[in-house]
Amino acid sequence: MLKKFIYYFPAISFFILMIWLSYIFGISSMENTAFIVEFLFILAGFLLSKKLIVGSFIGIIPAIGFILAGQNSKTGLETPIGIFVLIYFLLCIYLVHKSN
Repeated sequence: MLKKFIYYFPAISFFILMIWLSYIFGISSMENTAFIVEFLFILAGFLLSKKLIVGSFIGIIPAIGFILAGQNSKTGLETPIGIFVLIYFLLCIYLVHKSN
């Protein structure tokens, strides 16, 4: 059970961050891309829990988006987050491949 829960870690952590930020700044401050990223993380977690490696590739899409967004911003805060998420989904590929 815990192994399947670990695949939803980015979706849960990003959802908690979205709730916290929408509480502070209001729901109208949330961009549509945040909801798309959350949907992709949930879809990736669902597919990974079904032991499908394609779920990791779906999760890598927002990670690359975070890395590229960090390259274009002045602070670059998104880049380390994107690298962490990218490494996480690469490890998920290894775990799913090892369990199959």
